[in-house]
Amino acid sequence: MAELASTMQQLEHKLAQTESSSEATKASMENLHEVIGACRDEHSREAEARAQEALEAARLKEEVQKLSEQADQERSQQKVLATEQGKAHDELNEELQQLRARFSQLETDSTELSSRAQQAADLADRREQELRVEIKAVQTELAQKAGEASESS
Repeated sequence: MAELASTMQQLEHKLAQTESSSEATKASMENLHEVIGACRDEHSREAEARAQEALEAARLKEEVQKLSEQADQERSQQKVLATEQGKAHDELNEELQQLRARFSQLETDSTELSSRAQQAADLADRREQELRVEIKAVQTELAQKAGEASESS
């Protein structure tokens, strides 16, 4: 019986130790669950922050892409406008050269016409003088013939 009592005491002592150990394990497990929960929360916050950063990065990348496409379109439009402006400038220069050539030709023609008009005026003056001389000669001749006719009558 003494052995039985001793074994019983030992078993009770082991049971108490086991219960104590079980409570410590339980508390330790609860602490571990709290730590795991906190880690999950922290990990979740970090993952959410990384996800937000990834979303922001994707949004910025899309915005940069759009701006790049707009810039490409604007450069393309500027090239087209520059080409059109260059063509218009060339056309205007060509038209200006043609107008200058035409003006130069008109100046030459005007000078030639002025010269011809002056020559015609000089010729008309000479012819007028010649006709005046002829008219005077005819008048003189008529006067002489009239004088001779009146003398003979």
